Amino acid sequence: MYSKEKTLIEKELINDENVLWSGRPKGAKSNVDDMLRTAFGLLGILVLFVMILPVLIAEGISPKLILFSPFAIAYLNFAFGKNVTKSYMLKRTYYYVTDKRIIVIRDFKNRRLNSAFIGMLDSIEVKHDRSRGYDVIFGDRESGQLTRPDSGLEYTVNIGESPYPGLGFFNIDDGNEAAKIVRNLKYSNEESEEIN
Repeated sequence: MYSKEKTLIEKELINDENVLWSGRPKGAKSNVDDMLRTAFGLLGILVLFVMILPVLIAEGISPKLILFSPFAIAYLNFAFGKNVTKSYMLKRTYYYVTDKRIIVIRDFKNRRLNSAFIGMLDSIEVKHDRSRGYDVIFGDRESGQLTRPDSGLEYTVNIGESPYPGLGFFNIDDGNEAAKIVRNLKYSNEESEEIN
């Protein structure tokens, strides 16, 4: 574990909690939605340029061009904003499995911590994609959730009333290892509760 990862998690551990696994997402990978968004944003910029060109030819740089600037900014944001946001978020996301909880820390301007006690997880799902790596999703994802939880827009989505909707580790290299540790802890906790 690197010093930044260690510093972040030490502040969040509860009594006698030990880190068993830590990881970070791999870099942001573009998907079809990202590519379409970028293409349409660039198309909008091209159309805007075609609209501005006659004004530039006829009048040179004029105050009328200021009217087009909000559209140019909006198209640039549409084309590249989400990709930049997603990359920024993934670089500042840390995943942990302790002997009691799974923890996701997003270290932005305001740190965000999502965690779930392992004994309260309903399900553990592992998905693999050759280009992105592994996704390990803990708990039930709401059927109404329209965007992937690692899309860069997860804080803009209404994720329902589930206590841990779609909490997961995304774009990681060793997803099977993380899931195995959590499953072993979950089932060993359930067995010890049955014995007591």
